[in-house]
Amino acid sequence: MNLRQLTYFAAIARLGSQTEASQMLNVSQPALGVQIRALEDELGLRLFTRRSRGMELTEAGTRLLRHADLILKQLAEAKSDMAAFSKRAGLRLTLGVAPTPGKAIMPKFLAACREDATLSVAVREGLSTDLIAQVTKGNLDLALCYDPSLLPNTTVIPLFHEDLVLVHPNELESRFGGEIAFRDLAGLPLILDGPGQITRQLIDRLAQSCGVALNVTMEIEATSLKWDFMRSQGWYSIVPYGLFKDETVDGNFAWARIVDPPITRTLCLLTGAALSDRDLQAFCRVLCPVLQDRIDHGGLHWRWTEGANNLMI
Repeated sequence: MNLRQLTYFAAIARLGSQTEASQMLNVSQPALGVQIRALEDELGLRLFTRRSRGMELTEAGTRLLRHADLILKQLAEAKSDMAAFSKRAGLRLTLGVAPTPGKAIMPKFLAACREDATLSVAVREGLSTDLIAQVTKGNLDLALCYDPSLLPNTTVIPLFHEDLVLVHPNELESRFGGEIAFRDLAGLPLILDGPGQITRQLIDRLAQSCGVALNVTMEIEATSLKWDFMRSQGWYSIVPYGLFKDETVDGNFAWARIVDPPITRTLCLLTGAALSDRDLQAFCRVLCPVLQDRIDHGGLHWRWTEGANNLMI
């Protein structure tokens, strides 16, 4: 006995005609007849009495119809329940990501999404200022960006802190001993982001509060162009370590910590008004293990913020 046989049996029983059941089910009459005979042979019972005006249920057929109705009803409910679950499982989000987390997190995060199969994420890279604007306009569901202001209809969730470092294409250890005081940045030719970008604004505010006049030789936001000009001109830049980690490990660039004071920024998860709590939880369920691994083992000098553990669901 199988579901196909029960479906055919119930249709004939309701309509009282194999011809009408064949038309309703879009199945040939011989195919219906084969399935009904196989069901009767398996049960060792006659389920219908064949008459000239149609097919009538026997007493055994009437009893089986009760079971068939219950089974087919439960099957329909199961399909409906799974369809609703499938809609939840097929979550699609658009995520904006700043260059550093894009490089350090996204490969493992997207691999985790593929394995999870309940979350599909379209990723767009951009600088934090631009990502924040796209979230507020509703063009992105959420963004991994730095130090966003709390704007109407958005939520800001701080994730981790990172200190910016000084990077140069030559050896820095012999000159600065692996770290440099913020005030000593004043004498260095620097390549920084434009003044409209959040990280540049953070550096400028700190310089102003410390009374340090920085020598900004050039403003470049594209990372690859920064690399090229630093190599060709021997200039410096203030960047997150994670953005230049591979280059420093390969020996192409050297870096030094900035101290007294450090330049610290915070990566946040910025969400728009349209993102539901359930969808946020589904996103964080995939993101947080990846983030935990990168903080613990990535060598990126990231530190969890207070309260970030609330996302570990």
